[in-house]
Amino acid sequence: MKGNENGFVLIRALEPKRGIEQMKKRRGLNDVKRLCSGPGKLTQALNITNRHHEMDLCSDPRYCFTLNKRTSADVVADKRIGITRSAHYPWRFTLRGSPFVSRAV
Repeated sequence: MKGNENGFVLIRALEPKRGIEQMKKRRGLNDVKRLCSGPGKLTQALNITNRHHEMDLCSDPRYCFTLNKRTSADVVADKRIGITRSAHYPWRFTLRGSPFVSRAV
């Protein structure tokens, strides 16, 4: 990021790669595709609580998210779902065809 402005990315779903057994216990289910396929599911699976509020996720490598460089990412923009205000804006970004989001694009 350049400049003095702060920024953030709201992560609402992800594909679990590590800690899957612990996530299954926290969520009480075995379907890997449903572990983190929405914001409530994701926070429960990762045990995200108020203690994480305003935490810098890049200050500790345990919390940093990275792109698998061996895989090409086909990121697509789509209309947001589950809202009525500004729903027409293509501000929902996901990997094309990912089964790990609530509605695949």
